[in-house]
Amino acid sequence: QNTRAIDMNQVSAQETRRVLDRIIGYDLSGLARQVIGGGATGGRVQSPTLRKIVERERERIRFKSTAYWSATAELTSNDSLNFDAKLIGINHKRVASGKNDFNENGELKRPEEVVVLTEENAAKVQEQFTNEPLTTTSIETSPYRRQPKPPFTTSTFQQEVINKLGGSSGAAMAIAQGLYQNGFITYHRTDSPGLSDQALNAARQEVKELCGTDYLPDKPRKYVTKSESAQEAHEAIRPAGETFRAPKELRSELNKDQLAVYELIWKRTLASQMTDEIGETKRVTFEGETPELDIYHAAFSSTGRTITHSGFKKIYQDESEELADQEDETILPDIEEGEKVTAKYIDINSHETKPPARFTEASLVKWMEEAGIGRPSTYANIVTTIQDREYVRKEKNRLLPEDKGRIVTIFLLNFFKRYVEFDFTASLENQLDAVSAGKGNYKELLGRFW
Repeated sequence: QNTRAIDMNQVSAQETRRVLDRIIGYDLSGLARQVIGGGATGGRVQSPTLRKIVERERERIRFKSTAYWSATAELTSNDSLNFDAKLIGINHKRVASGKNDFNENGELKRPEEVVVLTEENAAKVQEQFTNEPLTTTSIETSPYRRQPKPPFTTSTFQQEVINKLGGSSGAAMAIAQGLYQNGFITYHRTDSPGLSDQALNAARQEVKELCGTDYLPDKPRKYVTKSESAQEAHEAIRPAGETFRAPKELRSELNKDQLAVYELIWKRTLASQMTDEIGETKRVTFEGETPELDIYHAAFSSTGRTITHSGFKKIYQDESEELADQEDETILPDIEEGEKVTAKYIDINSHETKPPARFTEASLVKWMEEAGIGRPSTYANIVTTIQDREYVRKEKNRLLPEDKGRIVTIFLLNFFKRYVEFDFTASLENQLDAVSAGKGNYKELLGRFW
């Protein structure tokens, strides 16, 4: 009904992308095979991604672990309610713990501000403060509010399917392809979190019927991407149609895996149009003193959360949020400043700083998106390719570089470093976007590159 001329800027950008991929892919691959052998290859997106996995492994090898201890007290209030509190300070100095205080090399970020709890001092805290009265010195309450996450883009969809349902990015995209082809969801290769008016109306109607108006914001929530390289040619991944079909209606039409993926998309879409989760966070600090002893002062802290309105959580919870929420679910007694509590028992534990985690397929896709490397349609393909070429193997869901992958990366870094630089690949995407927008000349771009 509304025909227009073909946008030759977009055609030029697509052809330029293809030529660049072939110049880099064919030339580097041909040379790599001559020098290294064994079917070695290089590619504009593949090689920087492989480099990132290899470098993460090098970071892990260089990492020196640091040991530290922690103490957790089981406290009893006057009304005999038991709850846990963590040791946060000794002798008026904060106790170091985990990622907040140790850097990626396992060293203290601010050694002058914190003290590392040793096994000896942990044992002293246990001995000196068990059955000792502690005074409630501060009670801080703050309002708690969490907004729903946007509907799925290709990247967030792959991450969540892998985290919640397992499998690989390739398998997730294959299931999405089937759902899209058969009209159950919208197009699944997208970097836009936006929804059409049709989708907003359908989602709001569904929320109203399922949860009531208390869970519906006054206005539809609009989402925009933060990524500069996003093309946003399609809307977010959502159930297809003017009204959304509930997962239970599709049990006879979809297999188990398809139904699980559809339900995830359906829940995420509805949740994106629901109210915030609202509540209150309470942090209580307790202090004790044992004068004339080595550890003459100790401070413990306990944090709890009360939810007054579940909001979008009534329908959907993100996998990473579930782990964080479990830590904040301590039920605290109704307690006042100055009130005494008793440490019935103090548990001490040893810890070691951990090296940077190896990538999973989900975290690698997240990194690719953040670094501006590749496009939604290429994420799964790249992750699959580096495994098929035996550059990387999957072990316990983590990606480990093989010798072949290390050698290819070293070769490219030594002789063609520019083409495996992360910002080079990302800036190339920006130059291609400029061509598609009519702001750049594709022949000049190719000439400069050649």
